[in-house]
Amino acid sequence: MGYIRDVQTRLEPPLAPPEPPPATTPPRRRRRWPRWLALAGVLAVVVALIGGGTWVARYDPLTHGSIGYRPIGVKAQLVDVSYALTDPPQIFRVQAVTGMTFRYRFAIANAGPVAITIKDVGLPEERSGDVVNRRPVRVMTNAYAGPTGSPWIGFRPFTLAPGQEGGIEMQATLTGCLTNASTISWGEEEITFSVFGLTRHETFTPDIVMALVGSDASACHAP
Repeated sequence: MGYIRDVQTRLEPPLAPPEPPPATTPPRRRRRWPRWLALAGVLAVVVALIGGGTWVARYDPLTHGSIGYRPIGVKAQLVDVSYALTDPPQIFRVQAVTGMTFRYRFAIANAGPVAITIKDVGLPEERSGDVVNRRPVRVMTNAYAGPTGSPWIGFRPFTLAPGQEGGIEMQATLTGCLTNASTISWGEEEITFSVFGLTRHETFTPDIVMALVGSDASACHAP
């Protein structure tokens, strides 16, 4: 009988089970809300600008002030129309003389909730009219500064705070002819002002009407 000799037995640990394949992680989706939030902010700004522009385009805080003035440098007759109007303006009649120059003043107030800047008065055609030229020459920026208001100075843009009142002095020159017994009058002024940096033009009705009455001294005479 044969024998098997020198047989060595080696014990090895059992094989570990194979590791599962790594799980495939789907790519993370980038959140888009910051981009949408930025876009919403831009749209909100655009809407605010459009709404603000519409508000400014309709904004009219100008009203006549509480102070009345007589014309300067000319004899003027005050016309009483209180019997016909409940809140009548001051109507002044002036005998017209060709080439005459005089001045008149009116008060202007800011009845709105924000400050405005009065930049100019009148239109270019009013400063070079065929019959009457009108232009601003002086301004009183604050009627409530002291007993008589701030000093009258050469016209320049000025600011009216909410509820504040100022005064504007205009110069009128009769450059053309005005036939005998005819009348030319005006009771409105074109005001250029700005609010929040945006410029507006508004037809303003002050508490004064000027009426020039033609006479022989203003009529055009044949050469």
